[in-house]
Amino acid sequence: MSFLRRARHDFVLKNENRKHIVFMIAEVLLIFVGITSALQLESWSELNGQRERELLLLNQIKNELTLINLDVQDDLHLIKLRSEKSIRLYKMCGNTTPDISEFDFMSLIQDVFETNTFNPQYSVIDEAINTGSLALIQNNELRHVLYQNNKNAEKVKQYVEKFNTYIFEFALNHHLKYVPYRNWDNREYNDLDIGTTKINSNVFFLLDDLYFENQVGMVFFYCQRFMVWYNEDIIRQNEELIERITVELNLRTVL
Repeated sequence: MSFLRRARHDFVLKNENRKHIVFMIAEVLLIFVGITSALQLESWSELNGQRERELLLLNQIKNELTLINLDVQDDLHLIKLRSEKSIRLYKMCGNTTPDISEFDFMSLIQDVFETNTFNPQYSVIDEAINTGSLALIQNNELRHVLYQNNKNAEKVKQYVEKFNTYIFEFALNHHLKYVPYRNWDNREYNDLDIGTTKINSNVFFLLDDLYFENQVGMVFFYCQRFMVWYNEDIIRQNEELIERITVELNLRTVL
């Protein structure tokens, strides 16, 4: 620019107007090229930064989905155990003198009518949705599936919460009224020393209660449904998402 200005100044002094115009046009073009290059560089830097943030977000989501699947697999294992215990308890119904101790029987009831601990943490996806950073993902279809997958997980959570509320209310209003804790005293918990009550109660009478039998069957039914929901709405969809994210990461790396 300094060279062009000096040359143009000399041409003006020498009254060489044609050369002056040529150098003036060259100076304008140089300014234009400089501004264009600066804007392109800024745009490239911004796109590169956006691309890095997108890759970071995709990797974080992929890791989160992998950890969620591991946790849900553990939950599935517990549900399968509860399903087996509910079948065992269901088969006892109608027999008020089963070959089992009262302590083991009450422990079995507690295991069957226990609330679920299902609570997958989609913290990365939730934050991305709430802050709008999910828009960093350029693949529109992948972005939509991530959002929809989050809604499916919320649906399963609602099922679990409904089940837990139902189980708690049933236990509180029904069989917990009839569990004789004194039967645990002096045999399992020697320090309680509350075995002097004269109330006559036999916990095995629950096995002759049709309402109790139906609730045990209900728990078994829900266990089967939870195994389907966990596998189809959580694990399988997460696996598909992990695969799609892996493809997207490979594509972004190549680009």
